[in-house]
Amino acid sequence: MRQIVCAVLVSLAAGVTGAETLWVGGTAGWSWDWKPATRVSDNFANNQRVGAGLALGLPIDSDTTVRFQIADLPHDLGTPGGTVARGVLRGYTVGVDYGLQGGFGSAFVAGGLGAYDARVDAPYNTGDYARMKFGWYVGIGEWFPVTKHVRGVIELDVHKTQHSDRPTIFSAVTGLAYSF
Repeated sequence: MRQIVCAVLVSLAAGVTGAETLWVGGTAGWSWDWKPATRVSDNFANNQRVGAGLALGLPIDSDTTVRFQIADLPHDLGTPGGTVARGVLRGYTVGVDYGLQGGFGSAFVAGGLGAYDARVDAPYNTGDYARMKFGWYVGIGEWFPVTKHVRGVIELDVHKTQHSDRPTIFSAVTGLAYSF
């Protein structure tokens, strides 16, 4: 259902702005928790799993793109018994990418808001983590041309959600985007 809503919003936005180009892309990368509750001795802990993302980008002008994104961020949870439950925070976000002069292509600064859904093993998917929570992200990255219609992307982001352990998750992703 959420994917259908995103597709409708993009279609409406394209009609309103008269956009001639639509970017569709996929990414994969790693994430790290800043001061995770599951590893109190670590300030910066690698989640040791790969997360993936899908994005639709709608250029508003030559330097500004509205991006709708669904991304998985691996995130471990501490449980009342002291064990660690492996999980993923799935972010449904909308944000804006602002283009800048880049080293290999065009650099960008990004930021946006969204809802983050926790996907945790069944016995631990209760209480606060059983509901979507508000969150935000900021990031930087670089687009570089691969072919006429394909661009590569490298991006570093920080995600913050309102779940009970107030996770701050850093992600580093790479991927490809195709323009129509």
